[in-house]
Amino acid sequence: MSDNVSGMPNRGKVYLTGPNRTPDTTSTSTKSIAGLTKTFADLDYSVNPAQTRSQGQVICRLVRNSSGISLLPKMAVTWKSGARGKEVDGYADFSPDIDIAGIVDEWLPSTGVANNDYFWLVVKGPTLAITGMAADETNSIGMHAWLINLTGAASTFSTTSGRVGPMILPTAGETTNITFAASQKMHRIGRAMSAKTTSNTNASILIDVDLY
Repeated sequence: MSDNVSGMPNRGKVYLTGPNRTPDTTSTSTKSIAGLTKTFADLDYSVNPAQTRSQGQVICRLVRNSSGISLLPKMAVTWKSGARGKEVDGYADFSPDIDIAGIVDEWLPSTGVANNDYFWLVVKGPTLAITGMAADETNSIGMHAWLINLTGAASTFSTTSGRVGPMILPTAGETTNITFAASQKMHRIGRAMSAKTTSNTNASILIDVDLY
């Protein structure tokens, strides 16, 4: 376990963008690294030097952003068709036949990761995610609650997509119970490690991802 992977970016960094580097639009020279899996210590990089946040581990995959847009940190994303485990194609917007890939590295800058670049995707362990925009039951999260991604406008629209909320049981007598339950199970991300109320909209929440 290490917070520094030899030859690969640290948490909060991308692989291609930087001085004398340009994202490879064809991925021909970098596709061999796609899907690389590493285990990091759960550290708080908001302080210098980084400090232990928990005694847990964070499993991440180095994946390519093939969404066509910059992806922002702490957001839930989905796998690109035909490139599971290697590329993501946008924010999770609750498409019923698409499962969740993971959470975009929380320590990336606010501008996120550019299209065609590689970044660390959290697939297991503690990370910050972002709650929804509505002050309703989708933003009432209890400690240890199972979390799913919330319904969003589109996979390329971050205002509503890519956010997390609690699993909500179907109402008694609902005719779509089976479909509803199956859809939520497919979109289950992990458990809440902190709690939020309806007033905590668009807020960071510490969660324990379980997608690996």
